[in-house]
Amino acid sequence: MSAGAFSFMLVWLEYLFAMTFVTSGAKLTITAGIASVVGRYWAGYFLPIAASVIATAPPEERKGGPIMENKEEPLEVLHASYYPAREKLVVNELWFNFMPSWWNRGYGITYGKRFVYDPDYRTEMHRFFDRTLSERFSGCGLGDRDARPKVTSPDFGNAVTPAVAGCHVEFPDDNYPWNRHLTRDEARALVPPQDPDRQFPYTDIISQIAYLNGKLGTTMRPYLPTRGILNDAELIVGEDVFADMINDPDTAGALFNWLLALFSRNMEINCARFGYKSNIILTNCAVMMISPQMYESVLMDYDRKMWAISSRQRLGFMIHHCGTFDRYRDLYRKLGRIDMLEIGWGSDLRRAMEVFPETKFSYIFDPKFLMRSTRREIREKIREIFDAARGNLPRLVLAMADVEDGTPDENIAEMVECCRKGFP
Repeated sequence: MSAGAFSFMLVWLEYLFAMTFVTSGAKLTITAGIASVVGRYWAGYFLPIAASVIATAPPEERKGGPIMENKEEPLEVLHASYYPAREKLVVNELWFNFMPSWWNRGYGITYGKRFVYDPDYRTEMHRFFDRTLSERFSGCGLGDRDARPKVTSPDFGNAVTPAVAGCHVEFPDDNYPWNRHLTRDEARALVPPQDPDRQFPYTDIISQIAYLNGKLGTTMRPYLPTRGILNDAELIVGEDVFADMINDPDTAGALFNWLLALFSRNMEINCARFGYKSNIILTNCAVMMISPQMYESVLMDYDRKMWAISSRQRLGFMIHHCGTFDRYRDLYRKLGRIDMLEIGWGSDLRRAMEVFPETKFSYIFDPKFLMRSTRREIREKIREIFDAARGNLPRLVLAMADVEDGTPDENIAEMVECCRKGFP
């Protein structure tokens, strides 16, 4: 998986489950912006909109609206990144994401610091994404031609936890934010914050939500990300963490414990302060880089603790494993009830669904296959996936998470058509 794909998958998961997850019937959904599905649009239309509707208030002039705390009513959608269409599918869900590079190369649209730090700019970009989608894929039931402004959270991407650790963050124009690594000595000196909601970048997440609430008259709630132990350790110190797991387990363990403490505190704050009631996400992209034996002996106990904390808080539990799932399947089964599993291309979907009968599955479709294949090849591959999930289509999500520039529109339309009609 490319660095861009790895970054997007974590970003999407981080925000997808920060919002109320409504599944009353199968539906076609799309992500945009923060973890976004974008369609093409005419630059001649975009530029006048950008010039006329984006009015940015300096940070010091922004006045916060309400942040809902300790309330019992369900969470409202935090991010303009999840769009249900008004039609049913044979599967539970289908979603796409077009990468920032796709926007940048096709239309000169930049992400960079402004997309993260300027909530007004980001809000209008989300409206543009929605309108673009409706126009570009009008026959697919995607997007919203009359999109209204929505509250969106700043997207620090995979760099969100490293930023808490003090890593320097870069903001490219054509990708999600990324970070530089800490040295071993810097990592050893980390102390878990007792009040992470008062620490950058979580303070920006909270303050921007408050600002947009005040501007739009909404009562959306922030979400402090909980992620994966090994994933974020690798993001903070790089590949050294894998060597440390063998040669210096105390150093590796200290970083793992710092992350566990941070995520545990985030879960407490999300529930107690913001009334969060949905799933927590264990992002285990990097687990595929170690053997099942090493996962069981070194990392699995941390995942058990994350599962136990979510259980005490009465939250759902999701694992994102974007590599081939098969070798780790039986180990994950030992954790307990799993509410959702996201598994990678080439995984044995039929067997996974048998082993986890209580679980909703998201199957990650290969973006290279989508880009390079014919419509017939895509149709046959989806038929194969559906056959593997036969009898279980209502708990199957098809995830197209990393669409790059050059992917034919008709291939996206083919995916939608297959998920609408199914196969005899």
